[in-house]
Amino acid sequence: MLVPIILCTFLGIFLDRILGTSFIVIILFFLGALAGGRNVYIFARHIYEKPPVHDEVKVRGSNYDESKRPGGNNMETILTDSFDASKPAGSPDEKTDRGQ
Repeated sequence: MLVPIILCTFLGIFLDRILGTSFIVIILFFLGALAGGRNVYIFARHIYEKPPVHDEVKVRGSNYDESKRPGGNNMETILTDSFDASKPAGSPDEKTDRGQ
């Protein structure tokens, strides 16, 4: 808030000396005070502004619906998706076999 007041005051002093007047400094001082007050008002409004509410984003907690998660929600589904018991251990997989 002080920067606009100081800048406008010095500009008013400078213009008063050049033009030979004595009232421009008062006008520019109050103009700087209004600009500084406006800056403080805008800054305070941003501080006390409520953050936007995102209804689509759900965090795991009391409202999290585990049944909507793709792939199921139990450990058996997770294990059977990552482990294929029909192939013996150490057999090459079609996806990882780069020789063919």
